[in-house]
Amino acid sequence: MARWETSALPEAEQFEFYEQVICRAFVPLRPIAHVRGGGFASTVETRPLGALNRASVASRRQATHHGPGEVSDTDEAYYFVNLQLEGRCLARQGNTESLIAPGQLTVLDTTRPFYLDFDQDWRMLSFRVPHSFLDGRFAGGRLATAQTIDDRGAGAAAVAFTRTLWSIGDDVPDYAAEDLTRAFAAVVTAALSSAAPDDELLRPSVSRALVVQYLHEHLADPALSVGTVSRALALSPRRLHTLFEGSDETFAAALRTLRMRRAAELLADPARTVTAVGAAVGYPDPASFSRAFRRVHGEPPAAFRRGPHELQAASARIA
Repeated sequence: MARWETSALPEAEQFEFYEQVICRAFVPLRPIAHVRGGGFASTVETRPLGALNRASVASRRQATHHGPGEVSDTDEAYYFVNLQLEGRCLARQGNTESLIAPGQLTVLDTTRPFYLDFDQDWRMLSFRVPHSFLDGRFAGGRLATAQTIDDRGAGAAAVAFTRTLWSIGDDVPDYAAEDLTRAFAAVVTAALSSAAPDDELLRPSVSRALVVQYLHEHLADPALSVGTVSRALALSPRRLHTLFEGSDETFAAALRTLRMRRAAELLADPARTVTAVGAAVGYPDPASFSRAFRRVHGEPPAAFRRGPHELQAASARIA
């Protein structure tokens, strides 16, 4: 956790310090004070949560620019999910301009210029989310940024979850932090979708390839199932099954293939025990791993690692 306050500094130095702080806490931004002189009282607090950077900001009237120069100076691709708590913010990105009032959310993309204008002193929660947690969830791969998300329906869930996430401390295990970040991405996805139900670009769209990628990244999780993957990717179980219709394998068969192929690859490393290989692909019980491996490869893991084998490109086939 980090916290900065300008009020302890001489008034003449407060704005310059604030400008330096927000660039450290977020991405390159250029604040423009609406009122010169009289100090620039501001407070910025950040709390990391896995890949998510949570921040609370309270400041004076200003414009904040993330223009072409700031975009080129930004090293990574992020989305900001901003919850307005006090004051109003006019947000503009691309052809979209929205007035964000207290209790409303908006999403901004750091890979494109955006502009904010606060007409009064303000306070907000601003969560910086890596692109990878939201990309691929919408048809066409595009999110509708700078639009207003009201605190109604799915938007209410996103607003409530944003407030709850801010209140969580820093002592969260890594696996729980990742789950919370993915859950946050899911509720933001739902809120964006419901905010513009008639826009075809905003209908959730998860491909089979995205599901397979998620499985690849979580093969060590023994709880992987239709239910857990559906929740993580904000899909209904029926929709998840539909993604595998017309392919060579069902969801369950695809997961088994990915696990057993990865197990065969890991067995090539003599430094890994059979038990460790099983745990790495979601089988903490060695006996269960041996049975599952034999069903796919025709022999138990120990016998398999003693002989030469040519692995088939199963993952390419199911993706």
